[in-house]
Amino acid sequence: MGDLFVSALVVVVTAVIVAAIFIITGRKKKEKEAALMQLAQRNGWRYEKVNQAQQSGFVLRAPDWTLESMVSSDPRTSEAGSSAVAYHNNWFTDRMSSKQGLVMIGPKTPQVQLGAFGDLVLQKALRAMLGDEADQAVGLAEVKIGRGSFGERYSVWAVNQEVAEKVLTYNLENALLRWKGKELPVLKFSAAGAKITTRQGRLDSVEKVQEMVDLGTALLAG
Repeated sequence: MGDLFVSALVVVVTAVIVAAIFIITGRKKKEKEAALMQLAQRNGWRYEKVNQAQQSGFVLRAPDWTLESMVSSDPRTSEAGSSAVAYHNNWFTDRMSSKQGLVMIGPKTPQVQLGAFGDLVLQKALRAMLGDEADQAVGLAEVKIGRGSFGERYSVWAVNQEVAEKVLTYNLENALLRWKGKELPVLKFSAAGAKITTRQGRLDSVEKVQEMVDLGTALLAG
């Protein structure tokens, strides 16, 4: 009888703890969402909440740019016993472009001087940063531009140096050096426009969103 009572008590206490965790988590999530909505309202941006079966997050729209922060899951991996969750944070504008060829700025890649093998490593690094747009990495080569402090954190790839120098302005270089996030952003300039991307976690706070917007603002300032 005593064992049954103890077991029942453990079940009840566990249920209460789990319920409390869900309540606290839900409350924090609502508080973060409210803070982002207030940020959008103060700046005249449009906030759109996304809550679909395999995708959730939000979209911010301004006259010159769009920012989306999404988390998506693949139901096929869940059926196999594992869960594949992917994060996509993208700031995009068509007000800034590179019509003379693709330019990409991203975390510094290691220098591998092993001929064809080194090229293979570089292409894999570019594909990891470009994601679904990896086919556009063909023909890119690393170019040395910017200050020494910039080169310590970032690498720049382009079809040639002249094209890269047109997009890496003084304002943009300073904004990239001020970036505080643990994950360095990836910037892509193409004929369609300019995009800033991060993939490790969602933009779930005002500070993270503001940092991405500030970088985009510097990009547009030229």
